[in-house]
Amino acid sequence: MCKLITGHGKIRALIWNRRTRSGLPEQECPGMALEAERLAEHADIARRNGAKIIASPGIALEAIKKQQATITERDLAIFVYRHSGGKEQFDAAMHAVKMQRILLH
Repeated sequence: MCKLITGHGKIRALIWNRRTRSGLPEQECPGMALEAERLAEHADIARRNGAKIIASPGIALEAIKKQQATITERDLAIFVYRHSGGKEQFDAAMHAVKMQRILLH
């Protein structure tokens, strides 16, 4: 059985051997290269979106406001996490969004 493993910018495919429960390298998993490329493209898009949020934090607030009337810190974190690539970019984007003057506490 093929399984794609992702996490913080790392993408790798494994074939799980049911007897030993060990993973084999991506090269032995047919068809997973296309899936890995697709996920790498999505990670690149997330990094670019994170850079846009850092440059103009108001876009994150506007996007959330279109869907709901109130915005919690959790809502911000979910949105920024989904639209950023990696912990450093997430932290920078969250800081930028929280520093917006239009936020009310």
